[in-house]
Amino acid sequence: MAAGFRILPRPRQVDAALVERFRALPVANVSDVMSRLTAGGARLRPMHA
Repeated sequence: MAAGFRILPRPRQVDAALVERFRALPVANVSDVMSRLTAGGARLRPMHA
């Protein structure tokens, strides 16, 4: 058995219709309503310096 990590693919869990309904909303508003539950994940980075 080899030591190390294995990355398993995760299927998309959000319905595409729900994503479309949120597409027109500002991200900051959605984040505020969700009590800033880190919805963007660890890979979310600012687009400016």
